[in-house]
Amino acid sequence: GQGDATLIRCGEAAMLIDAGNNSWGDDVRDYLEYQGIGDLDYVIGTHPDADHIGGLDVVMEAFDCGTVIMPDYEKDTQTYTDVTDVMEEKGYELTLPQVGMVYELGEAAFTIVAPNGEYGDNANDYSVGILLEHGENRFLLTGDAEEDSEADMLDNGIDLSADVLKAAHHGSRTANTE
Repeated sequence: GQGDATLIRCGEAAMLIDAGNNSWGDDVRDYLEYQGIGDLDYVIGTHPDADHIGGLDVVMEAFDCGTVIMPDYEKDTQTYTDVTDVMEEKGYELTLPQVGMVYELGEAAFTIVAPNGEYGDNANDYSVGILLEHGENRFLLTGDAEEDSEADMLDNGIDLSADVLKAAHHGSRTANTE
């Protein structure tokens, strides 16, 4: 099936971006435990589609989570409600992404590069995008951002050049324009 989850570690620091579909929450949790993760400094739910945040409720229930970043876009689904219910139970505050905001992750740092505007009912374009920098290496991860969001990222003044681009929207034809 289609889903998305990315673990980033830098020294003792750890960040999880998305946690796949609902059916994969236990597997993502088990993988994090296998990797020796004790807590997560950052959890990013790029956008409220089930193939990205479906397993986040299981992960957030199992781990202490520092900063939880999700876009200012809600979806009237049980999956989204499950995530927000766990956040409320555990006392996690939602941090809205602010383009240009920089966060430290061990010896690395990441900058929020998206979302940059309002995109109507297109949940994909509200995806939280980050540029992660570690030494000379740069990684660009943009969730399911599509053409409009991508254009706004290019116009926001942040240098998006990167050594690694994680293909947006699972490599869909609606993402990653020329």
